[in-house]
Amino acid sequence: MRPTTVPPVSALVAVLTLLLGLVPLASAQAIGDRLETFLDASGAVAVDDGEGAYRLGGLSLSVRAPSDVLAQLTLVGALDEQGVSDAAAALAIATGYGAGIEEPIAAFLRDQAPELAGSGPVTIGVEAYALELDLEPGVPTSGRLSLSLPAVSEEAFGPPAATLGADDPAVMVRVFSDFECPFCQRYALEILPSLEAGLLDRDDVGFAFHHFPLTSIHANAEPAAEAAQCVADLYGDDAFWPYHDLLFERLDAWKGLGDPLPYFARVTRDVQAIATAAAEVDEAVSDEAAADVAAQRVGACLSDGDARATVRAATARARELGLSGTPTVFVGSFRLNDFGSPQAYARLVRLELAVSGAQPRPGLAAAEGEAASETAED
Repeated sequence: MRPTTVPPVSALVAVLTLLLGLVPLASAQAIGDRLETFLDASGAVAVDDGEGAYRLGGLSLSVRAPSDVLAQLTLVGALDEQGVSDAAAALAIATGYGAGIEEPIAAFLRDQAPELAGSGPVTIGVEAYALELDLEPGVPTSGRLSLSLPAVSEEAFGPPAATLGADDPAVMVRVFSDFECPFCQRYALEILPSLEAGLLDRDDVGFAFHHFPLTSIHANAEPAAEAAQCVADLYGDDAFWPYHDLLFERLDAWKGLGDPLPYFARVTRDVQAIATAAAEVDEAVSDEAAADVAAQRVGACLSDGDARATVRAATARARELGLSGTPTVFVGSFRLNDFGSPQAYARLVRLELAVSGAQPRPGLAAAEGEAASETAED
């Protein structure tokens, strides 16, 4: 967690950075789950006021739940000892981090939140979540706490380098990736294939790759992104994806090269889809010569710099979104906390469909069931 609107509260940073190493519990309840599931997990009690309000210990609880999917919860009341305990427990459930985050949240509400009293609405980052506080001075401090997942507009992502899955998806899964990043390598070679076999087999979910080379720590990440962009520009998505896989598979071969561009052009010969696309683009080129022609054209593309401009524009958009590491994954409008959890993807697909008002297409219930089953097996 990090403060997003109140830089002067410097003590807050040390407290909330304790949460950065936590991993969401795959089986935990969170925003994106069915409202009833959250209410059962939190122990909230309905209040018979005709407005769908609840009580959680000494706090009042209200929710935003389109299509009965939890999208936001708001707690109002005094942050005395019991109020802090009740709020921390509810927020721990709603973020999906469970007991691991409960005490750090309680410590923040008890020790740091009173410093924000009287400042008006203040937003604190809790990993991918936003916790808005509007507190009044007093002993104890009292006021409103509201937790949600900030939504990112589709325009803010910009165009991807390539896509997979449904042609006109209701939900797009996006990864911001660095070809020299070992965690991105694992994502590409282990997690993405599992998504293709499950989530992306549906007709309402697509997948998009966005460049985000971390040039400060990975010297050859940007040239690798340029090469992949050249392949996409010249020969399309069907050629991009096997080249994408090859770059990750051979990461150890190119990450230490002083000038990797000749290597990136040369290894296009090892991707049959590139040669096939080259032969289709230029019918005058024989199948035997297509691989060599493709390598030459990718080399020329790398020299002219157009792909570099595209990659740097994508990197700038990632920075504007506040991203700092890779891989960073979004499901629809929402940032995903645990990109290795099938249930986490299903949860945010459900949330995106509920918030956007789109109707789930056939297969949603089955996909959610499979995700839950996989989680239970893990």
